[in-house]
Amino acid sequence: MAAISEEVKKEVNGVLKSVDPVLVKVQKLTSVLLECGLAYRTELKPCDVLVHPQNRSGQMLSSVDCWSKGLRMWNVGVRKELLTDSFAFEMALEPQAREMQLAANKALVEQTPSLLAPVTCKERFLSVSSSHTTAWLKALEAGCQGPGPQHVLQLRQGEERSNSILELLSQGWSWCVLSASVESEWKDLPSWLQLALNSTNSNSKQLSEVECAAQLAQGLKHGQQLKNSLDILKACDPACKPSLDCIAHYVGKFGGGMDCPIINFLSKFGKTYGTVMVGEEMMKAITYFELKGGKAVDGVSKILVRGDTERVKSLAMRQKVLEAEQVLQDAWALYVASKATESQTVGAFGRLCVRVCLHVLNKEKAGREPDGFEDLQEIAGKFTEDLQGMAQVQAAVSPSSTDIQVSNVLSASKAELALLQNKHIKVNEYLNAKDHGHKIFQHISCTQTACIMVHQPLFHPKEEVHVPFDQLKLWKLTKMHPPEKCEGAKQDQHVPQHNPLVQADMQRSHVQKALLQACMDHAVTADQVAFTNHPNHVWSLQKMKKGALKFVPCGTVSKLKGEPVKDKIYIKAFGHDWQVQPYKALSDFSKDDGVLSPFWWVKAAGQGEDGNMSASEIVVDACKIPILTNSSPVATHDKLLTDNGKKEIQPKKKAKTES
Repeated sequence: MAAISEEVKKEVNGVLKSVDPVLVKVQKLTSVLLECGLAYRTELKPCDVLVHPQNRSGQMLSSVDCWSKGLRMWNVGVRKELLTDSFAFEMALEPQAREMQLAANKALVEQTPSLLAPVTCKERFLSVSSSHTTAWLKALEAGCQGPGPQHVLQLRQGEERSNSILELLSQGWSWCVLSASVESEWKDLPSWLQLALNSTNSNSKQLSEVECAAQLAQGLKHGQQLKNSLDILKACDPACKPSLDCIAHYVGKFGGGMDCPIINFLSKFGKTYGTVMVGEEMMKAITYFELKGGKAVDGVSKILVRGDTERVKSLAMRQKVLEAEQVLQDAWALYVASKATESQTVGAFGRLCVRVCLHVLNKEKAGREPDGFEDLQEIAGKFTEDLQGMAQVQAAVSPSSTDIQVSNVLSASKAELALLQNKHIKVNEYLNAKDHGHKIFQHISCTQTACIMVHQPLFHPKEEVHVPFDQLKLWKLTKMHPPEKCEGAKQDQHVPQHNPLVQADMQRSHVQKALLQACMDHAVTADQVAFTNHPNHVWSLQKMKKGALKFVPCGTVSKLKGEPVKDKIYIKAFGHDWQVQPYKALSDFSKDDGVLSPFWWVKAAGQGEDGNMSASEIVVDACKIPILTNSSPVATHDKLLTDNGKKEIQPKKKAKTES
């Protein structure tokens, strides 16, 4: 490999560091490299070109996008003169680096072998532009067909569209090829050049938000500061430039650290179904969890709306959200450790994420699986099945020498031969046969002449059938299971009167009823107190003697699972603490939704103010409920304030008052 002179290095670095527009930089860089012999223009055929591993931040390309773009070219006609600004690098000269480049392309093809042409190892160049076009032409030449019936294409001699494609396949078109020594000296140049050639002023396929996130993640892996990577990306002027600050925030907060494993996953999962632009509004919603506007923004239809995010934030949804987080966390560990191929695990974990989100928000009917799932455990089980099934398929496709089982058919018994001929018949598997209607049988064992199948009815003795070997082909595997009777002891544990979940809910309902009853018993009227906002306060409207006011914390209750937190409100009942969460307050008096509960409007006395309310406690149906009561007589138009430095609601000394 020829050494690059210091003078050339200085000139190239000067171009890269200049403040010129990005496409001007590309033009100057190309001129410098052509002049010093580190680049050249030549005609390349598609069969000579692979995709550079750094293309699109390591995504390389999406086979779905490849066929989508190719179909558009097919419909409007392919013109050689329109294929401009095609850039490629020579493949590495070092054997190890060259093998890595070939391996990356082989892995890309293995993800969707029916959509992309196989790697021949005769290729000599790596594209950083025109990659989707080149891959589509190679796929056509290899006889691949696209995803869906609309992508079934056939090249025919004499047809104008086919002739133009055949000409490109046989003759190629003009490329600017950069020497392998250029990449060896400037290792990030392929990635930068691809970004520049896909800027908004070019005719190439635009970078999506996920691809930009992957580019930022790649910069972090190479030791760049996130801000520096962001500045470089902004200079390339991608179509999603208005969202770049938001994307950088997402990468920094939710990427998973310096290695950005979450971004890597999203990048791989995204290209499985084609890269799309989600728009600035949706990107902000994803990053900051704020949904605004209508159901369609920036050309993207939204399944989720603002009400969904508000509901997820509510206390009532907290337990389910925590369960969903645990399912995703456990699944991520399985995803990382799975023995299945990467392309398979990416799809399985991606589907899990979608299923969990739709299930938690009760939006499964809007997804691709409208029947949905019963609970999160079923979704997790489906993910595990996907991984296990994929790992088994992978093992069956490419077994090692130790995985192959050898059978001696010469010395095998009749039963062994029958099972070899009917591989679907396995011990303990469930099967059924047309002659036995809807009955589910389990294969138990074999005799020398037949296989023993057993059906166990719910309330009658088991039924045993001996199936001759020549009739095994009439029996089919079934995913159905026979009916099973719940044992008496197990049943007693889970009926409503003994079930812990039901008992806990009964206790919560009891505490909730006691709290609301106390609110009704000690309600105040518009003649007694007044509410004001900006800031929120509650005032007396008449003279009242000491202890006349009893403000009860109106709200919803939930059983506390951890330790009590200072300044929170708790009811003591059934040996547990029950936290009280206030209803939404009517802070804007021009609106109709909200509750005016005086307990939550009482503030702590400030400097120069005297408190007139103090903490106390009442007992309602064995529930100890904290309240605020006036510790001294109040006059008309007195502001009601707690008499300590800050609002201490739980009484230090129990001053019980029976309701």
